[in-house]
Amino acid sequence: MNNYMRMFLWCLVLTPLVAVGFAMQPKPDFSGTWVLQDGRQAGVDIPRTLAIRQPLQRTTVLGKSMPPAFLELTVERQFERGVRVETYQIGTEGGTVSGIAGDASDPSVNRGWSRESVRWEGDRLHIETGHYSGVTRDSGAYTEHAEVWWLGEQGRLMITVVTRRSDSEVETRTLTYRRQ
Repeated sequence: MNNYMRMFLWCLVLTPLVAVGFAMQPKPDFSGTWVLQDGRQAGVDIPRTLAIRQPLQRTTVLGKSMPPAFLELTVERQFERGVRVETYQIGTEGGTVSGIAGDASDPSVNRGWSRESVRWEGDRLHIETGHYSGVTRDSGAYTEHAEVWWLGEQGRLMITVVTRRSDSEVETRTLTYRRQ
């Protein structure tokens, strides 16, 4: 057996073990009610309180046992002017495309589209959304919103928020929430 064949066989053996190791890393449970720690940060676009539900899934949709995993996150964000509830499917990437069938080169046809990605990177949850009006990101108005969630010192919920818009500068802020 030559060296290339040995290396190939080792890759076949080790790849599933590495994938299982990454999948088995403990993920934080953000469930609970969280209050913005620094009230001076509060504003119309910053939630003062977060009510989070993050159920631990132990079975597949067919009822078969599976290793426990957080596959869904429901966030009730309480703003100065109201409440917004969002549910995210963790481990998914998707989006929508709208418009009218026809000549793709016709600039008068609305080609709006959106994308969403929710994934774990180690012990941090990444939530990204984008809304676009052009055929490409830069060919029309757009808004992108990215959040990275993690548990910091003293069990605080840390969320870094990055907002990009076609008509303004990139805005980045880190919010700290304490359990209520």
